[in-house]
Amino acid sequence: MGFKKNNAVTGFSFVLVNKANGSAVTSGTVNGFITKDGGSQASLTNSPAHKGNGQWSINLTAGEMNADVIGLLFVHTDAVPVHFTIKTEPACMEKAAKVLVNKAVQNKLTGVIVYYDEDGATPLVTHTPTDGDTTITRTAS
Repeated sequence: MGFKKNNAVTGFSFVLVNKANGSAVTSGTVNGFITKDGGSQASLTNSPAHKGNGQWSINLTAGEMNADVIGLLFVHTDAVPVHFTIKTEPACMEKAAKVLVNKAVQNKLTGVIVYYDEDGATPLVTHTPTDGDTTITRTAS
């Protein structure tokens, strides 16, 4: 599963295990912390909620997801600390994927290819061939 940079995540889940006996941690307060791109540690905006059988869930904000590498740490007085490293995908990947599924129109006289947004009218990217058949100059609209 991929995580998009600067996009909120709903229901990021994890499991907490009691450090004394290995049983599921099902109550109490869980504190969540974040580091972004190796920066300072900060508290997460939202608090984790217990879902059942030791599984906990938290919503991460778009701001918290606005980094290339995100470190998440969850701690509870009775639990083994849990850490996750998330590598996000750049926002441009989403736009590039959109270009591939949307409408493209080529002018037969000039060879120019225009890729349109979902509305079919807003140009996203224009490809303009040069004189050489082996190269294409790409100019963002």
